[in-house]
Amino acid sequence: MFDNIEELRSEDNYQKHEATLKTIRNEIEKLRSDLDDLKHKATAESISSLDLSVTQNVFSVETVENNALWRWLFENKQFKSWKVPHQSASPRFFGLSGAPGAGKTFLATTVVRHFQTQETSQAVGVAFVHFDYRDRKSQTFENVMKRLIQQLTKSLERDSGDSSLLHMKNESARSRPQVEHFLEILNVVTESFSDVRIVIDALDECDQTMRKIFVKMLQSLPAKYRIFCTSRYLGEVDEIYSEWSWLDVSATKEYVRSYVELQVKSSPRLQNYFHAARDLEGIICDQVTKNSQGLLALANSSVCFLEATTSVKSLRKAIIVLPTHIKELYDHTMTRIRKQPANQSRLAITILSWLTLATKTLTVGVINNAIAAMDLEIGDTSLDKDSFVDEAEMINVCCGLVRIDQETKVIRFAHGTIERFFYDEWQRTIPNAAKDILNARDNILLCDSTVDRAKAELMDCIPSDPVPSEDSK
Repeated sequence: MFDNIEELRSEDNYQKHEATLKTIRNEIEKLRSDLDDLKHKATAESISSLDLSVTQNVFSVETVENNALWRWLFENKQFKSWKVPHQSASPRFFGLSGAPGAGKTFLATTVVRHFQTQETSQAVGVAFVHFDYRDRKSQTFENVMKRLIQQLTKSLERDSGDSSLLHMKNESARSRPQVEHFLEILNVVTESFSDVRIVIDALDECDQTMRKIFVKMLQSLPAKYRIFCTSRYLGEVDEIYSEWSWLDVSATKEYVRSYVELQVKSSPRLQNYFHAARDLEGIICDQVTKNSQGLLALANSSVCFLEATTSVKSLRKAIIVLPTHIKELYDHTMTRIRKQPANQSRLAITILSWLTLATKTLTVGVINNAIAAMDLEIGDTSLDKDSFVDEAEMINVCCGLVRIDQETKVIRFAHGTIERFFYDEWQRTIPNAAKDILNARDNILLCDSTVDRAKAELMDCIPSDPVPSEDSK
């Protein structure tokens, strides 16, 4: 492939070739513009699906409520006070702070699930926003407000006509709606609610400028709104919310043990092993709890690490070598990935590379397009679906590092600490990631002058400079 490119560059028609590339780039830019138009006109339902996917998991409500960390929060007097509506003495704003891996996202999603499943009154509206530093470009004030409004509209079971509220002012000029504009829409949508709960996860990962605007909006909401927020320790956030009711999340051994038991019981693969070796369940819970050192993130990743084993014998060996630090655990997992057959290892590296450096949240479809782009040859007119890979294979080759939401088909790292690990360590762990992604881009540009939607969507995920800046970390 690369030899062919060099030959093209050395030919007499180099300038003509460059002109063709320019035409291709212009077509891609036009398609990108068309995609932006479609995104602008789309309802907030498609925009909000990524946030909602964070709340989806295999835990039943009954199982979650037996978790010690859940009980710690829901039996807390401050939280109980916040949970009860229409009491002037109770706090409107409740926040959880804590170190990475302490269990903040787990608790935020259980709060959402509680209000969705237990507080079923039509008079209660529930909305959820999960911030991700990798999605800062798309998580604008406008898009976040659309997510909230769509979720609250869905709570009312209204028809799609209400979604037109999202596009009602200055659409022809494509001007960005102001704070007051969205507040007006929000008030219209929630006018029949007597109680509105907004759950915000990982506020610290929101862009600083956007965060100030968003916080100001939250503080201006009527009294019927109750806000639940999680954040890592961050001076600015602490200052902004100094008058809020805050609770520090610190996972004790009991909480971790309960969380591990929950994870283990929810794993079909591990449960299958236990039929042949009943002693393993207790051994796993003991060892993972001991090694996690109070971090739910490490406990979660350790269980995923054990799930990637292929037999009872390999599971017993994996328990013995369980790492005691996050970085050590992920390094160990990368070693296992590299020891797989060449095709499987290459597939895993490709998936991890795109998840690490792509500018947008990825779906299974986009990942498959990326895989197909690696196989493009000069003269090809489209991405070959014969190169596509089954979802289960994607999960298996990555040894528990990624997960796929079955409703939205979004593929992402299995935990935020995994995402952070690769974001910080990619030049060491997947050193060819940037080169591979740029090669995929070159393959698309050189394959043919025809540009289809799949290619344009893939190009839209490729950074112009695939090296994360310090500001985005």
